[in-house]
Amino acid sequence: VYAGDTCQTIAHGVGFRFETLKDIFFYEYLSNESNKDKKKQLTPDIWELTQNFRTHNGILFLARSLVDLIIAFFPNTIDKMNPEFSLNNGPKPLFLESSATGNLITDLFGNSSKTIVDFGAEQVILVRDEEAKVKTLQSCGGKALVLTVLESKGMEFDDVLLLGFFSDSPFKDDWRVIYSKFDQDFSIKKFDKKRHSALNKELKMLYVLVTRAKYRLIIADDDIIARKPVLDYWKYHKLIDIQILDDHIRSFFNSKSGPSEWKEKGNIFMSKKQFDNAKYCYHRSGDSELEKLA
Repeated sequence: VYAGDTCQTIAHGVGFRFETLKDIFFYEYLSNESNKDKKKQLTPDIWELTQNFRTHNGILFLARSLVDLIIAFFPNTIDKMNPEFSLNNGPKPLFLESSATGNLITDLFGNSSKTIVDFGAEQVILVRDEEAKVKTLQSCGGKALVLTVLESKGMEFDDVLLLGFFSDSPFKDDWRVIYSKFDQDFSIKKFDKKRHSALNKELKMLYVLVTRAKYRLIIADDDIIARKPVLDYWKYHKLIDIQILDDHIRSFFNSKSGPSEWKEKGNIFMSKKQFDNAKYCYHRSGDSELEKLA
């Protein structure tokens, strides 16, 4: 049995589809005349698991909008499957406009003399890469678990803050090509597969990040130009709400976790050999022995 989500093939140089696997079976086993009678037994079936038991429709619909863009621009890079659904409806993902001071991290976490928010074990900040992670860890003063897109694969959290994805994107102004899929009046250069090839991985990375959230997804990005095309796309399809950071939103992330919860999260990271993240969780749990082990 092979299982997976081909929207999450974000490793460099990797592009896997289950339809390709069927082709391999055919050419390896069925193209030979002597195996013709085995065709029924050797041809694999594909089952689509469309009901999602982990998260709710608010997040699933946003994620599906990214799948739709991948299919529209790069139809041969993922399997075309029916949309996922949940029996549960939840809050739409939230996009945070720039805060009053222009420094979201400071407004969210406070400074060295005043702590405003302290994330729990089921809350996380997700960023693009290691460089962004180091910068974010320094800014939040160790008050939140911070993961890169690669570290977050296979993980899930109640609440996710996706920070600076578009600001750190090498794609920059080329995100504007997305307008061609929903705004017919917008003046935009025609999609060029070579020029815009990086968009495929960008969309898959964004898909991985938004699908880490089980209940609440909040997105924040200071690069107005880079974020605008995707944000407009989501607004056009009524998939996202927009707010300015206030005490009500801060309360979403002020969730205290006990030692056992932090220890359990640390054990998960240890099993994934993410030792720095495990060490952070064990430190928050107060278990100095496990912290040293990590």
